[in-house]
Formats: sequence, C-alpha cells, structure tokens
Amino acid sequence: MSNKKNLFYLTLALTVFLAGCSLRLGNSGPEAGVYKSFDKGETWGGKNRVIASSGIGNLAFLNIVDLYEDPSDNKALYATTQTNGLFYTYNGGDSWQQPAQLTAGFLKSIAVDPKDRCTIYVAATNKVLKTIDCNRSYVEVYVDSRPIAVSSVAVDGFNNNVIYAGSEGGEILKSTNAGGSWATINRFNNPVRKIIVDPFDTRTIYVATEKKGIFRSDNGGVTWRDLNDGLKPFSGGLDYRNLIIDQNSQGNLLLATRYGIIRTADGGRTW
Repeated sequence: MSNKKNLFYLTLALTVFLAGCSLRLGNSGPEAGVYKSFDKGETWGGKNRVIASSGIGNLAFLNIVDLYEDPSDNKALYATTQTNGLFYTYNGGDSWQQPAQLTAGFLKSIAVDPKDRCTIYVAATNKVLKTIDCNRSYVEVYVDSRPIAVSSVAVDGFNNNVIYAGSEGGEILKSTNAGGSWATINRFNNPVRKIIVDPFDTRTIYVATEKKGIFRSDNGGVTWRDLNDGLKPFSGGLDYRNLIIDQNSQGNLLLATRYGIIRTADGGRTW
C-alpha cells in the first residue's frame, strides 16, 4: 500500500501517515498529544515538544482538534487546538512552534496552498486569516460582521487564487483573488463542517454539513446537488464526523458519521 493510501485511511481516525511513519492525535491529558509511528502503527512515541515563547512546553496537555499536512511537504504539519491556537512543525513532529499571532483561541480549519507552502489560510472565529511568509505574520482577508464563525477553508489546487470558506451559518464563500474579495455562492440550511476540492478536477467541490449530509458541485459552486439519498438508509448517516477523499482514486471518499464509516466509489452517487 502506498504512503498516500495510508494517509487516506489513517487520517479518518485522526492519524496521518507520512513517508513511512504516522502521527495521531490524542485528547487532553497526560497520555494525549501527538504520537508518531515508524512501523505502521505497531508502536508509538510522543512527539509533543514545543519551542515557544508562550511558556507551553508540551502538546500532551492541550485539547488538539485536528492535524493538517502540507500537501507539498510531509514533514510540515499543523495542529489546531480548542483554546491554544495553532502549532506547526517543519520536522515531522520533532519540535513544534506557534505563530506569534495565533497563540490562543479555537481554530477550526487550515488550508495550505498546494503551490506555495508559505501561503496558509486559517479559520479563526468569524475570520479568515492568511499568511504568505510561513507563519511569521497573518492578516485578515475576511471578517463576518454578524459575527458568524468560519468553520472551514479550502484552496483550489489548480488555480490557487480560488479559495473557499464555509460558515456556521451554512454559507459557502468563494474568492477568486486569493482572499482579496469574497462572494457567497450558496447557503445550506446547516453549519458547514468541511469543504474538499477534488484534486482530480478542482471544479468539483464537496461540502459536508453538520446534520444535513453531503453536497457536491461540479462547476466551481455555480450549482449544487445533495448526495444524501444513498445515506438515508444508514441510521445516523447524515450526522457528520469527518470526510476524507482518496488522493489516488477519483470519486473515492470515506464519510465518518454517527452510524459509522460509509464509503462511496463514485463521487457520492451511491454509498
């Protein structure tokens, strides 16, 4: 099985496989944090040392929400937390740092530009923040005035000027100038939990909502269709937990729900 195949299946369990090793997340507590395996999960070792001016010396006592991998560098990882902002590593977890501007708060989503590893978008409260200098400085590129929290961000891997953001209010926002301006392209009647841009055809976008299922656009968000008829036979199949796309096989996704793990091999037409 290739490294990307392992990444696909292990990330669903909040584990990331990279270059012959894998990392996974724990909850807060003395046995929590980030763990790394060099033998496909047989044994694990903690990778929680933090180099930071904030005084936090260990990830093991933090509530880590998710782990993101730079698509162009498998040693570059980003860990979002519920109350302590963002942590990142450029050496596969051997040491972690924090951006000076993101040392507190609940960060719900990160998207690294596939064509420029130093350009990163972060969903932070009701804002989308952006860095173009590898975490040295961040600027606001979107602010919801209501305020409604931004819950997901994604970058188009073909045209990296196209950025998508989803909100707790159910909106899907799109920027075609790398965050310079935004337009609402759709509203779902449920909080958006995840946006995935298909790596095989970036005109195809998948949106996961909290309790209303999965939606798909094949034209960059102009029109949408729900993919839920095949999910309804599964009790709890519309209650979202996670959505993962296979980077090696077009149309192949895994959806974690209250029912369990559900798979599609045809882009959501059947599950």
